[in-house]
Amino acid sequence: MNTIYKIGYLIFFFPLLLFPISGCTLKLTTDLSKIIGIDNPEQLMGSEEAQQIATKIGEGMGTKIMEGEILAEDMGKGLGKVLLEPQEVAIIEDPVSVDIIEKSGISDIKKGNFNEAISSFKRTNNLSKLEELALILFDKGDTEEATDLHQYLIDRKWPIQPPYLVAKKIEREGLATIHNEFLKEIDPEHYNQNYNRRNCSIFDVIPHIDNYIRNNNIPKQKMLARLRESPIIILADAYFVVKQHEIILEIIKSLDQGNLSIGLESQLQKLKFNEGKADKLNYLPIFTFIEEKKIPTFTHGTESEGEANSVSSTIDFFKWDKSLAEKTNDLLKEDKQIVIIIGDTHASPNHLPFLIEETSGINPTLVIQNPLNISIEQILEGSCDQQLTAYGLRENMAITIGNDFYINTGLPLEDLEQYIKLFNLDNSLRVE
Repeated sequence: MNTIYKIGYLIFFFPLLLFPISGCTLKLTTDLSKIIGIDNPEQLMGSEEAQQIATKIGEGMGTKIMEGEILAEDMGKGLGKVLLEPQEVAIIEDPVSVDIIEKSGISDIKKGNFNEAISSFKRTNNLSKLEELALILFDKGDTEEATDLHQYLIDRKWPIQPPYLVAKKIEREGLATIHNEFLKEIDPEHYNQNYNRRNCSIFDVIPHIDNYIRNNNIPKQKMLARLRESPIIILADAYFVVKQHEIILEIIKSLDQGNLSIGLESQLQKLKFNEGKADKLNYLPIFTFIEEKKIPTFTHGTESEGEANSVSSTIDFFKWDKSLAEKTNDLLKEDKQIVIIIGDTHASPNHLPFLIEETSGINPTLVIQNPLNISIEQILEGSCDQQLTAYGLRENMAITIGNDFYINTGLPLEDLEQYIKLFNLDNSLRVE
């Protein structure tokens, strides 16, 4: 919406709707009052032009005029003072309404009606879609609006994702074509610097998780059947969780072992030679099964590259992921089904999965057993709710999000304490 008209709309229409104005002597000196040529507030509000504005904004925005936040802020700017503190946008939670509003929002993006789309996704609190809209606006050169939208996301603690990942999502969904190639490029140094930032949890991706889970969870056996059709599977591993390794073994057993190739981190390859620790962490059954079935494995990680430190005395995660993506592509050419067991951080969508898709053209299937992205610190502090059962996700069920599966495996403190003791990590992991 044109800035002049937006300020004018808000000055007149917002007060008329939300509260009566009596005895107002404030002289309005906005751009709109100058255009209309009326300075007197009562005459200005009763003018035909103001009535037309009220009618048009009512027709165009319907009940959205009542959301308040943007309106209050802009009205304050227009009058040179804050008449009403900004209020949170009223979030729509009714599943039917959410579906209707979001379908309308998607349609508006494709039509280029970005203001309408932004309003829709603010109403449903779909911050993921708002981030995509911000990138589309940046690509179009609307930097001021895009920056405002980014600030809106930051204020709500949304973990801003790398632009190359968001651009890929936008184009995959057919929302728009991103024309600025720099938005799609990966800077290895920036990639490494931001590698350990908080990853997205399913709460970040799904605005109304309880309704989503009810409609998008499947039995684990159905998940296993679908995994058999996936050319590349990434199994995210929290390392210390015994139950996770039981499920990893179950997944491997369900696949065609004769066509399988399994990637193990260099530290797991080392662990094969320490049966005591491998047994306590429940890796030993995985190693035993791989050996019995003669399933070929390959090593990935810093030591497999012959170097542990390469970028500012830290691990070169970009080189690790890129090398693994290239190895995966080579195995695909040999008609192999590839399973990669790797840490949660590497399995984040903006890391290894993205580079594999860029290299091979195949979007790998992820199996995540920590869907809430709970950190080690949270477990040690006892400050996290590890369960999704309250949202309807039962045992032996998996949430489906696009190509991926999320299992509600707990993260027991006793498992973490055992892991800390086994590897003498107490000083580095304990929260003061």
